[in-house]
Amino acid sequence: MSDALELVLILAAVFLGECLVVVRIDGVAFAPWWPGRYKRARPFALRGSRTVGVTLSPPWPPLDTALPTETLRLQVRPDGLDVDGEPVLWEAVPRVSAAGREVHVGARVIATSASERAAAELAAWLDALRQRQGRAATLSAGLDRRFDVMGAAERWSAARRAVLGMRLGGLALYLGLFILMPVAMFTDLPVPGVAVATLVGMAWAAVVLACFRRRKELRLEGGQLAMITLSPLAAIRAADLVLREVFLGLEPVAAALVLKSPETRELAREAMADWTLRRSTTWLDAELARRAQPLLEELGDLFEAPEVDPGAVAYCPRCAAQFVETTGDDCVSCGDVPLRRFSRP
Repeated sequence: MSDALELVLILAAVFLGECLVVVRIDGVAFAPWWPGRYKRARPFALRGSRTVGVTLSPPWPPLDTALPTETLRLQVRPDGLDVDGEPVLWEAVPRVSAAGREVHVGARVIATSASERAAAELAAWLDALRQRQGRAATLSAGLDRRFDVMGAAERWSAARRAVLGMRLGGLALYLGLFILMPVAMFTDLPVPGVAVATLVGMAWAAVVLACFRRRKELRLEGGQLAMITLSPLAAIRAADLVLREVFLGLEPVAAALVLKSPETRELAREAMADWTLRRSTTWLDAELARRAQPLLEELGDLFEAPEVDPGAVAYCPRCAAQFVETTGDDCVSCGDVPLRRFSRP
């Protein structure tokens, strides 16, 4: 294998690493495998981690990045918070803080997020709930934000406009490194190497300048800016660093509504089943369901019976699996979700 081919393969492998997006293992990511069409991308677990996984963004920059979302798994209540499965009154909850992607109550880790910024925002909200004054308003506002579809749509539109220059520079850099450079190296086509190098250098510089010029607006951190400055492969995905943060404070079903995902109904059915049909529902589940219900009315009956398979006697309203015979009252896949019997004429 020639040195030139090895170089191209190494660049491609490193670039694929830049396409990996961190997602909480119980979260949902949306990947644009066609322009404007965002489908659910299930994360796969990182070795040795039970909380964080990754998913792959499309390796073609114009298609944007995979967009992670996270549902609220912590058991938050008006009077307190569950810590290690034990209810603790807000007055007795130690300081809540973020360290990297982890949220800590005192020295104990109670949650992990897909990004440091999302962890910091969650920790700040929880820590504010420790104060008695204004607690009800703070709690309600935090839950409302998780279903703020209109606000998320505005943020999404603004973020896409803000990164347009970075996106165009990244596309030119991608074309130079992965299209024109291999053509110049491995074909007899008249593609001057000097022209390719000039294009790559100018595109890289354009992305770096765009990032530094708008770093405060886009909330780019020092480590991110350093990677973009030092690596052209990171510069290609510079716009993605901004877009990946847009939906992290939103419930997956709300993000699906913003993105008009074809899997919105499936996500809505799963979410509403988790919040309303499980035998172990909580105060938080009821509050999340109450906020989601007005957004989902146009989807109709989420739990309507599917078309009956031959011999099926029951179905799961959450996953829509059908059962010819049942060994219990609950779905074996979804856990404590009661099965529903098909009505027979």
